[in-house]
Amino acid sequence: MIRWLGTKKVKLATIVLPGGFAKRKKEQHVRDLAASIERGGVISLPVVQDKPRKLVAGGDRLAALMLNKVMSHEVRIVRGTAQELEELMLEENLLRRRSDDYAAMTKRLVELRTGDIEAADRAEVVAEEAAGRAIIERFLEEAVDDGLLVAATANDEPAPVGRPKTAKGKAREQIAKETGKTPEAIRQAEKRAVAKERKAAEQEQNPFTDAGEPLAPPVETYGLPLLTAEDAYQVVMAQAALEKVEGFLNKALASVANHAGADSLAARICNDVMAALGKLAVDVRAAYPRAVCAACKLIPARRAKCKACASTGFVGVTEWLNAPDELRLGGDQAKVSDGKGGFIPYAREVAKEEKAAERKTERKLRVELDDGTVFEGGA
Repeated sequence: MIRWLGTKKVKLATIVLPGGFAKRKKEQHVRDLAASIERGGVISLPVVQDKPRKLVAGGDRLAALMLNKVMSHEVRIVRGTAQELEELMLEENLLRRRSDDYAAMTKRLVELRTGDIEAADRAEVVAEEAAGRAIIERFLEEAVDDGLLVAATANDEPAPVGRPKTAKGKAREQIAKETGKTPEAIRQAEKRAVAKERKAAEQEQNPFTDAGEPLAPPVETYGLPLLTAEDAYQVVMAQAALEKVEGFLNKALASVANHAGADSLAARICNDVMAALGKLAVDVRAAYPRAVCAACKLIPARRAKCKACASTGFVGVTEWLNAPDELRLGGDQAKVSDGKGGFIPYAREVAKEEKAAERKTERKLRVELDDGTVFEGGA
């Protein structure tokens, strides 16, 4: 059972925060909340778990306080099981703010409540069955004594009226009452969450299609068919991996700053480390594949020797924007570098590459018969 342990003033830097918290502080509604708090203070305190000191609810309020450079603040301390704390967090978010995750949070809360209700129902059924058996046994004993046994057979139990409510139905009713909505609205939110999960699973299987239609390429392709679905998948995976790496580096940077403090000996010692981490995070961001290399445009022979993309075939936004205007033209005007400061039409270079490949694979066949006749051809 959830236990509320009162309020306590804590250092905000000691609270364990969920992932993506840095992005939350940049959202407009959090900035608006920070301005409101600066004017009138915090109306409802953030909720923090007792041990470990982990944020349970009130993420926007905590982010707003941090934006206002608040170092310490009162929070409500709570203790409970992992499931109880998750339910508390979901209830808080569903009641206080509407986000893109509203349907998913509703679905999850219904799942948790359904489990609670099923467990309670099972216990209630066991107790009712035990009590019912005792009553029936006592009734049968009295019926035998009074000569009424025929009127008290097992088949005389009244049939249930209507279909009993399921645990999930009860959970929907509870959540609807708490959030001021109808059970049908809760059910529809669940359906939207399931549809979103299914679409995400399908997208993971083939991230380059949407409802059967091709998606826009994940990088600049100059209006040319340069990427296969497999190529596009590899680019998307690379972008996602580099984004995670950048996130880890930023977390490490924030961790060093939090632990070293400001204007301290530790902070001065860590200056070089923090500078290196910051530069590495910037370099990773700059390395995100944003365009097919303008110089080689994935032509195999050129890509293998291309210095502009280091033979990867892709470049970041800086390299792409700094490429000559002639190399950033698209469609029929697309060009590649000749390696001497000039430019060659892409179509002509591709045709040249194809002919070279054909000549390389072509084999001459010569057959000489007994009568001296000679046949020659390609095979």
